Amino acid sequence: MYKILLVLFGVFSGFADFEELGKREDLFNQKTDPVIKVVQKRWLDRKFLSELSLSVSPSLRGFYYMNSYSTNLSYRLFFNDSVSMNLKYSFFFNPATQEGKDELALYGRIPLELKYYAKQSYLLGLDWHPFYAKSIFLNRVLYFDFYFSLGLGQIELVEIKTKPFLFSGSFGMVHWWNKRFNTRVELEGLHYRYSIPESIEKINQEWNYKLSLSAGVLF
Repeated sequence: MYKILLVLFGVFSGFADFEELGKREDLFNQKTDPVIKVVQKRWLDRKFLSELSLSVSPSLRGFYYMNSYSTNLSYRLFFNDSVSMNLKYSFFFNPATQEGKDELALYGRIPLELKYYAKQSYLLGLDWHPFYAKSIFLNRVLYFDFYFSLGLGQIELVEIKTKPFLFSGSFGMVHWWNKRFNTRVELEGLHYRYSIPESIEKINQEWNYKLSLSAGVLF
């Protein structure tokens, strides 16, 4: 038996480099750093595609005298899969609440929210889609993007001759149901300033937040 062990030791010593083995770390304790990457192209190449969408946006600010919402028509041009430009026209509806009607009936005066409410607006925005993902919905693969947007435009107010500048910032998520149809959920913040005609010095600032639900078509 010991002769067999001697032969095996001799064979091993003939192939092994003991000097190099001494320099190496324990192979069982050596940390490995495997790199596994799964790369998949976007499901839809949107370069130079256009999108036309229609949305409804209720106001989240909650004016005491008024319930505001708007309908919006948007045109979007994709420069590539990550950057797009959008043009948006909004028409506002501002029905008075019961408190607003009571204020007018009891005191004979119109609250500022009802007197200088928004009528329509125009926005030019730039969108950035930083990443995209997919999920399973009703046994089908659903692709979606998250995006951020900044916009600049003008807003038209009732009984105000000038059109104040309008600043917009938003983020949202777009679902691609197929290569032509999508839906969006977007939270948008609007800011504008205007001077009240009765007072030259007083400047009124408005902050408004809207939740938009839209449907769009690519072409």
